[in-house]
Amino acid sequence: MPMVAAPGRSGTALPSPPQVDVVFEALAHEARRHIVQVLAHYGPELPSGYLAKRFTHSWPTTTRHLHVLEAAGVVSVRRDGRRCVYRLERDRLRRVIGGWLAQLDPPTSEQTWPPSGPRSVTKGTTS
Repeated sequence: MPMVAAPGRSGTALPSPPQVDVVFEALAHEARRHIVQVLAHYGPELPSGYLAKRFTHSWPTTTRHLHVLEAAGVVSVRRDGRRCVYRLERDRLRRVIGGWLAQLDPPTSEQTWPPSGPRSVTKGTTS
C-alpha cells in the first residue's frame, strides 16, 4: 500500500510512481547509464554521431538507446539539419530521482498511511 504523497522538502510535489518507473526503466540498461554519464561530463549537448562512436555496439543500437532515454524525458533532442543533438535533462533527473530518494527519508507528521479497511471492528457480532 503506497504512502500518501506529500510535498518534498523543497515544497514541490514528489514524482508519481509512473514518472519514477519510466526514468528507472530507462536507466536500467548499462549502455543508457553510460550515455547519461557521457552527456553529463562532455555535454551540455552532443551529436548522436559522437555518442555512437563512444560505444562498440552498432549505430542503430545507440539510436534505440537514445530513443528510450528521450521517451523517458532523460534527454531531449534538437534537430540541426540532418544531425540530432542530445542534451541531458538534469532538472528532470533531479526532480524524479531526487524526489524518489526523498521518499526514503523518515516520514513526517504530514505523511500518513491511508486506511485499508473499516476503521473499527466489533468482535463477536454477527450480521
